Amino acid sequence: MDLRAVSRQLRHAADVLDDLLERPGTPAVAKKIEKTMDRQAIPVKPAKKRKKHWTQTKAGRAKMAEVQRQSWLARKQHVARKKAHA
Repeated sequence: MDLRAVSRQLRHAADVLDDLLERPGTPAVAKKIEKTMDRQAIPVKPAKKRKKHWTQTKAGRAKMAEVQRQSWLARKQHVARKKAHA
């Protein structure tokens, strides 16, 4: 095997490695490569995290209920005033 063939194979292996490391969720591969090659950390794109499901807290629910009660009370009083003036 001549030096050019080895160089081509090495370049091809490096390209494959770069493609692999650009994919999300491959930190285990990067760690293995880092250990075997004994070099600095290879930057890896983090996998996309799922958005957490939003839930209503008890305090928030109570606040919304109080605001709704106040709204109903205001409407009720408004309707009563209209009836009194009519």
